[in-house]
Amino acid sequence: MDLKMGGSDGLQLIQQIRITFQDIPVILSTGRPAFALEPKLRSGVCFVEKSSDLTELKSKIKKNSG
Repeated sequence: MDLKMGGSDGLQLIQQIRITFQDIPVILSTGRPAFALEPKLRSGVCFVEKSSDLTELKSKIKKNSG
């Protein structure tokens, strides 16, 4: 999923996921770190800056999976 999709809005989809599946962690990997400041996403969403180094992403997954 991308935040900016043709005909759809990834931000709205993330909000719907958070409402419908409150216990499932959402980790957003983005090349646009400013999205971490988006008020719609501040609650219950972890952010990882998109990178070829997956260390931070793996760490967030491990931290939020159990």
